[in-house]
Amino acid sequence: MITSCIEILWHGKQPVLSVDFEPEADRLRFATSGQDENVRIWALNTTNEKPSVEFLSTLIRHSGAVNCVRWAPTGKVLATAGDDGVVILWHQVQKPKVAEGMNDENREESSENWKLLSCLTPSGSEIYDLAWSPDGKKLMGGCIDHTVRIWNVHDGRSAQVLKDHDHYVQGVAWDPRNQFVLSQSADRSINVYKIRTAGNKQSNSVVEKFGSLTKHHMERDKKVESAEISPSKSLTSQHIQTNRRYFCDETLPSFFRRLTFSPDGAYVIAPAGIYYPKQNDLSESTEHVVSNVVYIFARNRLNGPPICCLAGLAQPPVAIRANPVKFTRVRPQATVCTPACDQGFGALLPYRMVFAVASSEGINIYDTERPKPIAVVLNLHYSAITDLAWSPDGKILLVTSIDGFCSIIAFQNGELGNPLADDSGSTCAVNNGDFAPEDLVEVITDNQRIASGNVQKRIVDHEDSSKSESDKQDQAPKKRRIQPILIG
Repeated sequence: MITSCIEILWHGKQPVLSVDFEPEADRLRFATSGQDENVRIWALNTTNEKPSVEFLSTLIRHSGAVNCVRWAPTGKVLATAGDDGVVILWHQVQKPKVAEGMNDENREESSENWKLLSCLTPSGSEIYDLAWSPDGKKLMGGCIDHTVRIWNVHDGRSAQVLKDHDHYVQGVAWDPRNQFVLSQSADRSINVYKIRTAGNKQSNSVVEKFGSLTKHHMERDKKVESAEISPSKSLTSQHIQTNRRYFCDETLPSFFRRLTFSPDGAYVIAPAGIYYPKQNDLSESTEHVVSNVVYIFARNRLNGPPICCLAGLAQPPVAIRANPVKFTRVRPQATVCTPACDQGFGALLPYRMVFAVASSEGINIYDTERPKPIAVVLNLHYSAITDLAWSPDGKILLVTSIDGFCSIIAFQNGELGNPLADDSGSTCAVNNGDFAPEDLVEVITDNQRIASGNVQKRIVDHEDSSKSESDKQDQAPKKRRIQPILIG
């Protein structure tokens, strides 16, 4: 595995706010957006030992910071949105090789020519996140005016405006099976909407409120009321605290809460989670002891509590992206998922899925077989991370940051696992939503901070023995970019 911070002027010296790979393309093409109001198209070259990027084009039409770029599921069309409240769709056309929107005095040589395809009905407020429907016919945006807007792509008109949040909507996700849409807000909730189709026409579909994921609402078990959560203890649903909200409030130091579905649609993976380690003390005085976690919600209980939470994060997670590739299992497939700390929430799946979690200090990479990260990359950037993107082949992870740079994490063949030969027909009980939730591990927590243990930016084994306190003091973390090492 190789990590590299590509130190070029991605967007001048302005923050890079979003990144996305084009799916089903003939080359590794990706788009970035920044606070400089521009969108740029790049190509990634991985033939050499160290990955490099090639500039392709600059798209200039926005009049404010561009907060999100997302390719249509089949590629070819790029959606961009930002502080000007406008969603623009772009597509590639033939030359001349002049960047879209450039005037004669500020002309930039481009190897590709991208043109504005259409502008969707303006939202009237800043847009923080976008999500395409699986068929590419609709687009959803999370807005700063507390609304979620859904547009019809073919005519650019607003199909529906959802007004159920009480604060900024900072993340949206569309179900790969086209049955649910989700929105995550600074009001500390995730709203779940079900897609209802009138007749057989998908264009006539309407989104209806299905539920809201806001706080723990299960009754406490008196037997564990006074129990304190240990760093590596697996807990069942009886351990989930009552009257405690799942997510951080508006003081979260990020513009984004980018949640995601797993590639098979079986799980929702949500950032900005908080977990209170003590059951017996629900007073406000314990607010400072919360753990930063990622919550996992099962598809067949999207109006219920999470089935699992993943801890070990020193800073709140702000963005999550799932690897689009499914992998063969490393451990034997379980027949019954038991509350064991070494068993992941996907123990019943016939395959593995991998996803990356970004916080302000680094990247945690998890799979569905284990509750602990399979890799951690720290000190990638000097400032907060804003977005993540996996390449279509699942071997490259791109990371963007407010410091104005992008980093590349490249995995060699087999390092993440062996890709599933043909996952088009792969199904399981979890996928079909007919499994028994009681058989799953409800909450897996680990409150220990995952630290690099030295001054290097490196991949660390979560189960390595910890160093002594004197060693940690002598080797205080510093900002350096050097070659990481891979752990199994």
